[in-house]
Parts: sequence; structure tokens; C-alpha cells
Amino acid sequence: MLNTPTLTVAAVAAAMLVAGCGSSGGSKTGATSAKSSSPMSRAQYAQRLHAVAAQEAAAQLSVRKAAGATSVAQLRKTLSGFVGQQKAIAQELGALRPPADAVAANQLLAKGFGDNAAATAQALASIKNAASPKTALATLGRSRAGQSSGQEIDDALGRLKKLGYTKGS
Repeated sequence: MLNTPTLTVAAVAAAMLVAGCGSSGGSKTGATSAKSSSPMSRAQYAQRLHAVAAQEAAAQLSVRKAAGATSVAQLRKTLSGFVGQQKAIAQELGALRPPADAVAANQLLAKGFGDNAAATAQALASIKNAASPKTALATLGRSRAGQSSGQEIDDALGRLKKLGYTKGS
């Protein structure tokens, strides 16, 4: 399994979102195209968090598979896709109009995922000239690039838990 702070923290965040956000029916997927003029209800917001968690779980699955990459190019392609997915999640979260009590936590969560995309891109640049997937994975394993974004995600999820939007810790 790929063992970097950047990717591990995002995996934990996804697990916490999935564990904590029940859906009361079919959840919508995909980005929200524009901000609504009024805030979402608690149930609507929890449903959107659940959909975002599903997107993040899919992104994490691709990253876990990257640990078995047979070439540096394959590893870089997978991680580049992950960067794009993290950016999309950040944008989707940023476009939401959560209930008033969740605005600050949602902003921090969106920032965390955006920062995670940037940190992963930074880590990705560090393996550009790696001689082998094993060397690239070792370099990624030493990366500290995702620590602050991981803290942002963790803090946001902690706030959302206190507000009753997630059950994850």
C-alpha cells in the first residue's frame, strides 16, 4: 500500500466521511454547477457529503492500486489523476451552500482537499526522474507535503462531527 502522509490522511478523511454520512435516499453525484441562493438543509448537506465521500473513496482506490505500478509513468499517471480528483472534490465542496453552522467547517474541508491536491502534485514532481517504481514509492513515503492539508481535513471533519454531520472521528 502506498504509504505517504498526503495520501494516507485523505484515505482516513474519506473513511470518516463514508462512515459518518448516511444518505436518506439516492445521492446525487457530480459537481454542483452553481451556488443556490439559500443554504442547504442539514439532510441535503449530509447527503452531499456522502456523495463526496463516495468520490473520495474511488480516488483512494486508484491510489492504493498505484502501489503495484510496474512503471514510474504508470504511477505518475495514477497520481496525476488523483490530483485532478482532489481538485474536483475541493471545487464541489466550495460550491456548496451548507447550513449556517457548517459553513466554516465546509470551507476548511474544501481548502484541505485543494491543498491536498497541491501537496500531491508537489510530491508527484519529486518522483519525475525516479529510476523505478520502488524508488518513486520510497521517495513518496518520505514526503511530508501533505501534513498541513491532512490537518485541515482532520480539523474540518472534527468540526462536522461535533455539529452532528458525521459520525467519524
